[in-house]
Amino acid sequence: MGKILTLRDYILLGAAVGGEAFEEFRLLGGLIPSIMEARYGFVPARYKRQSYMSAVSRHLSTGNIKRVTGSDGKVCLELTSGGNVEVKRTFPLLVASGKKWDGNFMMVIFDVPETHKKVRDRLRAKLGELGFGMLQKSIWISPYHFEEDIRQFLRAQDLDDIVYVLAAKKLWEKDFKRLALRVWELDKLNSRYLGVISILREGESERLQSKKHYKRAFNLFMQTLALDPLLPQEFLPSDWARVPALKLLNSLGKI
Repeated sequence: MGKILTLRDYILLGAAVGGEAFEEFRLLGGLIPSIMEARYGFVPARYKRQSYMSAVSRHLSTGNIKRVTGSDGKVCLELTSGGNVEVKRTFPLLVASGKKWDGNFMMVIFDVPETHKKVRDRLRAKLGELGFGMLQKSIWISPYHFEEDIRQFLRAQDLDDIVYVLAAKKLWEKDFKRLALRVWELDKLNSRYLGVISILREGESERLQSKKHYKRAFNLFMQTLALDPLLPQEFLPSDWARVPALKLLNSLGKI
């Protein structure tokens, strides 16, 4: 997703997977640790309980989330329709990754002069946030379609005349896994997911430290997920460790 997750992000993502999730976010169950599940009172690693609960209260007052009590008596947070719109606006990559890949690529080509370096950096940051990978220095690609997001950004930054957006049905690359490894540096991401597993296994062998290890692993997983371009299965290596890391987080989170 190419972004640093804030308290607001944790709250919205948790509410998106909790209770009667909107259809667009049912895939999040395969991405977000189940310990989040929008439980009222859940506090993510690195944050103080008071700060998190204050942020939850603010979002309850704005109407993006609501508090509900399940049949088991547990109090959870769920997205409202307004919150649904907000999550789709904030995490367009999550919505796109839940759809079957159509075999096409979106390509963004630009030549922003050095005199506009700040604007160029903002463009690259936006592309990274949408999960684009750098094919070459000024050519970025994605297997997903973000035409409207890119169009709005280019208009806002007055870049319409120097940035070109293309749809490519074919690339001169038959091995998409090899392409993804180079363009998105999946080996670095995978080593981080493997690090999550390693931390959790270490915690299992040191039972007194298991809670501490779990927090470290959860934090590393969410940081890595925030950088993950969430590519279609066709692009992922056979030893891709995101799912095993998530399953281990979920199983140990219930203990």
